[in-house]
Amino acid sequence: MSAAENETRQRVLIKHIGGLGLLHALKGACFDPTHEWETEASLFVLNVTRDTANALMRAFEQNAIVHVDDRGLPRLLPSPDYR
Repeated sequence: MSAAENETRQRVLIKHIGGLGLLHALKGACFDPTHEWETEASLFVLNVTRDTANALMRAFEQNAIVHVDDRGLPRLLPSPDYR
């Protein structure tokens, strides 16, 4: 996927998340220290249920996300398509 297409998808994701009423999101970036993958924009969205996270992964073709539970514990959550 081109950088321009990735940027467009990120803007669509931000708008979609706002439409869901998830108004607390922090912008970030995913990067590969070995430089095999291009740096990619990311979001850390607060107060997302696992069901919503699963739906977002499917809608935006994500393989996995880091989900933080209500105790503050992070966990890699694979897409439902890979479980």
